Order: sequence, then structure tokens, then C-alpha cells
Amino acid sequence: MNLVVRGGRVVMPDGVRRADVLVEDGTVKALVRGGDPAAGRTLDATDCLIFPGLVDTHVHMGFDTGEFLSTDDFASGSRAAAFGGVTTLIDYAFPERGQALADALRARRSVADGQCYVDYGLHVVLPPNRCDEARDIARCVELGAMSFKLFTIYPDLELGGGEVFERMAMIAGEGGLALIHAEDSEFVDSRRRTLVAQGILGPEGHFLSRPALAEAMAVGRALLLQAETHCPLHFVHISSAAAIRFIREAKQQGADVSWETCPQYLILDAEVYSRSQGHRYLVSPAIKTRNDQAALWLALTRGELDTVATDHCPFTAEQKDLHAADFTRVPTGLPGVETALSLLFTEWQDRGLPLERLADLTSRAPARRFGLLPQKGSLAPGADADLVVYDPRTRGQVRAEDLHMNVDWNPYEGRRCTGSVRTVVSRGEVLIEDGGWCGEKPRGKYVPRSVAAPSIPGGETWLP
Repeated sequence: MNLVVRGGRVVMPDGVRRADVLVEDGTVKALVRGGDPAAGRTLDATDCLIFPGLVDTHVHMGFDTGEFLSTDDFASGSRAAAFGGVTTLIDYAFPERGQALADALRARRSVADGQCYVDYGLHVVLPPNRCDEARDIARCVELGAMSFKLFTIYPDLELGGGEVFERMAMIAGEGGLALIHAEDSEFVDSRRRTLVAQGILGPEGHFLSRPALAEAMAVGRALLLQAETHCPLHFVHISSAAAIRFIREAKQQGADVSWETCPQYLILDAEVYSRSQGHRYLVSPAIKTRNDQAALWLALTRGELDTVATDHCPFTAEQKDLHAADFTRVPTGLPGVETALSLLFTEWQDRGLPLERLADLTSRAPARRFGLLPQKGSLAPGADADLVVYDPRTRGQVRAEDLHMNVDWNPYEGRRCTGSVRTVVSRGEVLIEDGGWCGEKPRGKYVPRSVAAPSIPGGETWLP
């Protein structure tokens, strides 16, 4: 054996069980009770929990807004991700004007390769005003990118209803998955113009211009198109009760639809926009009301929420503050890839939720939906040895100065945290031990994702 993680409690699909994790050649060899202490290098997980490595399916490393560049690149962002227990990332390939989708995918891989400390995949963005994409979508699927992002907002990215319909049909034809950023562009633009004319330029203008109605309108339209095309559909960063109702109804009718939310929508509410530095909390969609937050938690506890991702897209205080007096010019995005697990674990403890549900939302379910299971998101024998040793006994606070994301402030500054990431293993390599970095050069690799239905040999329970 190459590695033994001893003495911990493994968070499994059917509960938490005491077991040792045996690792050989970068994969999980077995989960056993009382493994051989002489079988290889030993990591002590006594009194700790062992989670499968988190799979964050929504990050933006080095994202260029035109005026601003998000401050984490693949090197700094993937290292910070590891400190947060994330062992697999999925970022985005944005085609340049006239660039073939497959070429955009290769170009983005060339940026990430040799820079990532954890494994990664890529979604491909489908831009407007293209009519030759069917063959290119098929080529991307062959290259291991089976998920395609469709935007209903933003200049140069927004797709009209007909374009969404056509692209969903193409994606469905190749067995892929469509991702939707759901905000109604016409509604948001109209609200923004009205607010600017009224002189409402503070951060509250961002919230008022992107209300729950804008999200629900776009979700409803996308679901109508999905019903016609039967394209598997995943909504990113859902933030409102109204959108949840539409998705719930579609699922009840048998639609192949899933959705994610993010820690910022579960933990923060629109009160942040009334703070003195409220402009720093601008993110799209906007953080919603406490009623929307409560609806997200209710959906989570009912088993209706499918995945949690971070939408990690950090900007410095200077970048956020540059146009603080005009919400239309502040870069939108928040850091989150390093803090998600500790923040969510704290909420889980406070609310008395089962830990297997946390592991499912952050590891297993995203791996399944995005074509990574059983290689990722699982500690079943044969899976990549991606795991997190989490110490639930520690107590602390979020402080930007203690974090490793390349940003000098944090939206959760001072927030209480229960537990901390102690050790992180990626494909059998120890990246973090006892809270300290011990990884060497970046060895994260691109992971092709399959449209084939996943299976776990031996079923859901892996202990004899």
C-alpha cells in the first residue's frame, strides 16, 4: 500500500462509519476496519471526518470582464481550492470571436495544464450568432467536455429564445448537458435604466435591478424549451424561491433538470447591500432576501437541491472600490472556493443536518451530474484517492489574512466556523497535512468527462 488514512470516520452515501482508507497507486484500494499500520505511509485522522474530495463545478480562474481580471489564476486558485478541500474544479472555455469551440477548449487547457494543483475539467460556453456548432459540439464531447454554458444575459454572451432552443437541440443530440445562467436580460436592462434615471446608483441598485422575478422569468422560459428539446439541463447559481418553484414543478413532471446554489445565497441575504461596503458584495445573480434564503434551505433539506458550487470569481478591494458609486460598473463576483466547506459544515452542525447530505451535494452529486463519477466524488474502491480529513473539534473565524485565495478581503470576514480542513489528498498525493502545504509542483490533470451513465461497482456500501 502507498498510503493509509487511519482512525477517522468516513462520510459514506448511507451514513458515517469508522474506517481506514487504503490507497494504492493513486486510487482507493479499500475501506477497512483496522488496516495494517505497516502497509505504507500513515496519515492520522483520529477523531476526524473523512470526506471525498469536493468537486466544485463552477469556478472562474483568471476571468476577464473587459475592464477587470479576476485575481486567482489556475495556480493560486487551485492551491486555495485544496486548502478548502476541493480536489476537482470545472472552469470555462470562452471562445473568441470566430474561434471553433474545440479550439477554445484546447486553448483553455493550455492555460491550465502545468498550473493546476488539483484536477480540473472544462465547460464550453456557446456564444450567440453562430450557426455551425453542431459538429463542434460533438468534437468537444469527444474531447471530454460534455457540458455547455448558455447565457440569457450579458452583451456578447446573451442568447435569445430561438438560439437557446437550437443549441439545446444540438446538445441533446450529442448526449451533452446544457448549463443555464438564468436572468432575463430585457427585464434587467429595463430595471437598470429606470434606477439609473432615478439616481439610484448604490449597491441596492444591483439588487433592485436583478430581482427574483428576473431569474424566475429566465428559468421558466428555459424549462419550456427543455420540454420541447428534452435536453438535460442544469441551472447554475439559483438564488430565489420563485425559480425553485418552477424547477420543482418541472422535476415533478419528469424533466431531466438539476440545479445548484452557492454558499453566498445560503449564508448571506440582501442586507449586505445596505452595508458601508455593500458594493463589494455585488455578484450575479444578486443575493436575495431572507425569504429566498429560507426557500433554498427548505429545498436542500427536502432533497430538492442537486448540487452546491461556489461560482468562485474574486476581485480585490481596489477593483471593487474603483466604481463603488455606480453599481453598473462594479465587477460582480465573490471569492469562495477555499471557504465553502468550513462555512457549510458550520451550518450543517447548527441545523443538525446529516453529513452524508453535505458530501453528496459537494462531491458525489456534482461528479455524477457532470460525468465524473465513479472516478471522482466517491471513496469507493477504484475511485481516485481524493479525500479530505476534516477536524470538527476546532473553532475559528474567517479572516482574509489567513486564507490563500489571491484577494485581500472576504465577504464572510469574522464569521464563526466549526472545524477546519486538516489534510487533503489528491490522487494519492498529500497536498496538505496538519493544515500545512506540502504539495510539490502542480500535477493536476485535465479529466475528460463522459456522457455515459455512471456506475459504482459493488453498489453504495463499500465496507464489508
